[in-house]
Amino acid sequence: EDDILFLPNWLESLRRATAELGTEDYVLSLFAAKPELDQACLMEGKEWVKQYPTPVLQGAQAIFYPTKAIRDRVADFLATHIARACGDDLIGRYARAHATLCATKEVLVEHIGAISCFPTADEERVS
Repeated sequence: EDDILFLPNWLESLRRATAELGTEDYVLSLFAAKPELDQACLMEGKEWVKQYPTPVLQGAQAIFYPTKAIRDRVADFLATHIARACGDDLIGRYARAHATLCATKEVLVEHIGAISCFPTADEERVS
């Protein structure tokens, strides 16, 4: 999405996390609320990946899918269930039920907007 900012170390940290996860079926969040992420446990045998820290996924704008196959399955799940919940919640539900939902041990992106693809009232007045 257009409302995130990648932190300077994001690519190296992502490479380390994905190397640890290998070819497992997972959905990896590059963002989680900092206080909760700090308290989350590392996944067993991992140094760069934590269990996703909250019951509901937050920040679907910063997700890493290891394969096109899992992206397609998540997209199908979203299309089928979109009237039942928001995208973040549905992606989290899919990952917990059919894969592994995890997070990088550090936040790798910052959310810098609310819904930046839509103009705010101030932006509409300027244009």
